[in-house]
Amino acid sequence: MDAIITISPEKVGVLIWIIWGLIGVVSALFAQRFMPYRQMLAFNIIISVVAACIGGFLSVQYVGGTTMMLFFISILGAIFAAGIILWIIGALTMHFSNRQ
Repeated sequence: MDAIITISPEKVGVLIWIIWGLIGVVSALFAQRFMPYRQMLAFNIIISVVAACIGGFLSVQYVGGTTMMLFFISILGAIFAAGIILWIIGALTMHFSNRQ
């Protein structure tokens, strides 16, 4: 059970990866609902889940000290990464769709 929820720079548990993935899904749903551009929901989900997992993992590797600090910083890193990547993809989509 301890291996499932472990978070340290050397090892990240399965539950933490699932939380990062859920953050990606929720951010994709928010982006689909509130952003002015419309893309396929599956595309937004894939992009944001990958971005949230990478953002969470990199924040665990480079920031934090205690286990609780690593957890909260990884959550913030996942939210930030998913939001920024979705914003960049949306801006590029709007820019290139207006060039016709």
